[in-house]
Amino acid sequence: MNAQSIKDLILSLTQDIEFNYNNVNGSIIPLSHDNISMSYGNVNKSYNDVDILLKDPFFNGKSLNEIAKEIEII
Repeated sequence: MNAQSIKDLILSLTQDIEFNYNNVNGSIIPLSHDNISMSYGNVNKSYNDVDILLKDPFFNGKSLNEIAKEIEII
């Protein structure tokens, strides 16, 4: 999956997105276009813009844009 596909899934607001990256589970919960929650392991963060979420170095210094092809949607 690439970053654009993940962005499209988030913006569709149709489902929570659960994934695994480096054997750690995470999730993205898009409540609305300006209220998105993301968790990875024990860390949670809220975003008001999907582009900020995609660029945030949330994953041990890497962004979702950078790791998109490495995550496994579950």
